[in-house]
Amino acid sequence: MAANWKFGGRQDNPGSTRRYISEYELTPPPKSRLLYISRKRQKQRLMLNEEQLIEHLEHLGFEIICPELLPHKAQVALFSAAKVVVATTGAALTNLLFCQPECNVIEIRPETYDYPLFLGLCKQMSLNHYHFSGSATTGKDMFNVDIEKLCELVRQVSTN
Repeated sequence: MAANWKFGGRQDNPGSTRRYISEYELTPPPKSRLLYISRKRQKQRLMLNEEQLIEHLEHLGFEIICPELLPHKAQVALFSAAKVVVATTGAALTNLLFCQPECNVIEIRPETYDYPLFLGLCKQMSLNHYHFSGSATTGKDMFNVDIEKLCELVRQVSTN
């Protein structure tokens, strides 16, 4: 059963999500944007082959976003128009609160990182959550992803 939804989240959700939507005077845009949330400016959970992944995702039509460089209103607008969000797990994924139901979320995590926080958020917000594990390296919180396998998953969820 679909969630009882208004723009900015479920109707029974606490009011903060709807408050931002109304403060920013946003209306529900079509879900069309393909977003990759980069962590290249962060110090934890570093994807060592992120630049190669970015090249592939750009060819698939993804916008590369560093949310920490954007004003909050721009972050809300981007996530509210997202069809697909691909990101390494981290604080930027709290913006999933602004996604519309049925948005596809691919959460990338190092294989040693097993905290299902965003899986629960996605379920609560009626978002489609996919988990993709990266291979840990010798460095703390550093990992690589199999770009071909990840891009295959991205292509599959982007066509839904």
